[in-house]
Amino acid sequence: KQRMLTYKIVSLSYEFSHSTEEQEEQILKALQKAISEFHDSHTKLQDSFLELQNQSGLSPFFFTDLNNKLQKFVMEASTLEKKHHDQEQHIVSLFDQAYSLIPMLDKIVQAFQKTSKSQLQIIQKIELLVLLTMLGIMMIEGHFLFAPMARKMKEKTENLELQTLELAASKSDTEAAHRAAEEATRLKS
Repeated sequence: KQRMLTYKIVSLSYEFSHSTEEQEEQILKALQKAISEFHDSHTKLQDSFLELQNQSGLSPFFFTDLNNKLQKFVMEASTLEKKHHDQEQHIVSLFDQAYSLIPMLDKIVQAFQKTSKSQLQIIQKIELLVLLTMLGIMMIEGHFLFAPMARKMKEKTENLELQTLELAASKSDTEAAHRAAEEATRLKS
């Protein structure tokens, strides 16, 4: 973000120094907003410098130098908020500072990416572990809960089938006895 804001501040500073009075207010507001965002981003970056320094292997001097250059850049950009006679000199100075800041900011981005990538790999490993644990739990549930339940359902189904067969046999015996009784009643009459 700071890299993009560096370009934006330099660009807006150049536009501001070459603007007409009608354009000044609009460009000045955009410049002030970019400087404010840059400052806020720098504050957040400072908070993560120590953690990043420990994880990235970059020298503490690198972070001190970057911090000093970023603060100087913000101060230089802030002086451009009002036009004055040595405006061009300030813009050249701002361009020079931006030119030296960009490679440093690139190193920070690379360090953040490296850190993020290693953290992502850790998260992916944890994710896989959780997935395997869940599958294990489901297998245990299947073995201890669902398998006995399925056996009981199978036994009850078999019992019901036997009872159905017994009822069918009993029904046919009853029907045969009923026919024999009707036959006997008919023969008697």
